[in-house]
Amino acid sequence: MAKLKIRLQPNSSRNSIERFEQGILKVKVTAPPIEGRANEALIELLAKALCLSQPDIVILHGARGRDKLINVPILSEEQLLERLKPSQRSEYKTVQKHEQE
Repeated sequence: MAKLKIRLQPNSSRNSIERFEQGILKVKVTAPPIEGRANEALIELLAKALCLSQPDIVILHGARGRDKLINVPILSEEQLLERLKPSQRSEYKTVQKHEQE
């Protein structure tokens, strides 16, 4: 079971998984923080990047704030970190770029 601390930036110009900073993953989404839309966008983005289905990702804490604690029960922490490496996500970023055009 893997847990991940995230700092979410809603209303961004693009959806992207940025970088780890002091053990917190920075994530940007275009969705506004209204009626859970930013959380939905976050889960969708993480699911695609991690090659998981959306129900496999759960927000444990922070559903109403920027700082969140995410649980991914089907991955170990090592597997989660490996899948979040930029080299592992480069194919996803290419697909995402073409979807926006």
